[in-house]
Amino acid sequence: MTVPRIPVGVRVALIGAIGTTFFIVGVTLFFTWRSLIISLIHKQLRVVPGSETYRIWRDTPVPQYMNFYFFNWTNFDRLETQKPIFQEIGPYRFSVLEKKTNITHNSNGTITFRIMRYWHFDEANSVGPLEEEVYTLNTVAKTAAHSVRHWSTLMRRSLSVTMGAFGTKVYVKKPVGELLFDGYSDPLLETASKLPAFSGLEVPFDKFGWFYMVSIFRVLQGKTRILRTRNGSTEFDGLFNMDTGENGVEEFGILRRWNYYNSTGFYDGNCGLVNGSAGELFPPNVKISKGVEMFSPDLCRSIKLNYVEDVKLHGLKGLKFAGDETTFDNGTLDESNSCFCSGDCSPTGVLNVTNCRFGAPGFVSFPHFHLADPIYREEVDGMKPDPMKHTLYITLEPELGIPLDVAARFQINILLSPDDTIKLFRNVPTIYFPMIWFEQRASITPEMASELRLALAIPTWNGYIAIGGLLVGSALVAWAVYTFTTKYQR
Repeated sequence: MTVPRIPVGVRVALIGAIGTTFFIVGVTLFFTWRSLIISLIHKQLRVVPGSETYRIWRDTPVPQYMNFYFFNWTNFDRLETQKPIFQEIGPYRFSVLEKKTNITHNSNGTITFRIMRYWHFDEANSVGPLEEEVYTLNTVAKTAAHSVRHWSTLMRRSLSVTMGAFGTKVYVKKPVGELLFDGYSDPLLETASKLPAFSGLEVPFDKFGWFYMVSIFRVLQGKTRILRTRNGSTEFDGLFNMDTGENGVEEFGILRRWNYYNSTGFYDGNCGLVNGSAGELFPPNVKISKGVEMFSPDLCRSIKLNYVEDVKLHGLKGLKFAGDETTFDNGTLDESNSCFCSGDCSPTGVLNVTNCRFGAPGFVSFPHFHLADPIYREEVDGMKPDPMKHTLYITLEPELGIPLDVAARFQINILLSPDDTIKLFRNVPTIYFPMIWFEQRASITPEMASELRLALAIPTWNGYIAIGGLLVGSALVAWAVYTFTTKYQR
């Protein structure tokens, strides 16, 4: 059986049509490919079940760790005659595992969730074991004295007598492990929780440790909820309500509520508003001029970081945003920040977190009082601020807003001040006492960077694909025209 041959003219016309199709597709892709691919990528950015972003956000794969540094008080027995001298001890490193729990998807394009974190001690990358002991200010005693400062003289004298009976000192010597997650017992805590005379004193824990039990949620209506430990807690950081990006990519990752409210209640006016990102996800197309704003539950406030420089990490371009003199300004540099004073304004460079931290006279700064008023460093010896070690920063990939490198660095200070009624603190100087500083680090791995580079490269393929289509289409059309013309001339 003979297969009929397709006429040459038909073949030429068919090839010409195919060439024309390639040409049209090439032109179309040249103008539409990038917007089409970016639209698909933005769809995957949304925090909804099934998206890649949701998977990574729910069970954070980026390696994280936390370094703790203590200020060992070397002349603890000469406070009334000498300036406190400190020796930094650290790091004590903990790896951090994080996942989101209690996830609820809402019909308004937001997602509600809690964060669970586990800290595991990494002795191999630490300066020593957690049994090492540190001399530091007696935070329990100072917090007790500060909490009753407005009580009657009789009641405050009762506290002074109680401290004397217990042999309370202005300093304590404790193992690092107890000062962090394990906590240590103090008779003042037990007394305050049991004696009717101190029934008006809120005691949110049975032990003290910086990360032991700092967990009462004082909701604006006055409700309280007592938890037990931060390590493994699903509730310590609070309840978050975040935009998923379904309402538009420009809203992606923006925090809408914290503990059910858009205001923390710990600072007045605009200073108490919940603004910015939840800290992990940021809208794409990052703008240098706008800076980066994120909410910190540890500070009970939002903070803004400003652009510093362009950087490269694993072959990826990043925009680095960092804290500066305005981050912990209290109105000295920018009058709008005066609502962060919470009453009495301190020299710039520290944040009053007393209301946020259960009445303890706590103040947060950058490590070693970096970028703070020099008066804080002049009150003590041993502060050595270093921008390379003590700067808070985040580096974002500008097109997708993905964090590439994060260093969250804060120092906790306790305001030590004289108290005429409580004997233990009668003759002490006024000092913002450095206690501990820590840094939480997270950085994208080379493998993750490779995947991100591929995702960023796909939108740029339009030029190559379009040119290929144009060349193939042009060649086929040219051949068809040439063949048809030659045959017609014959």
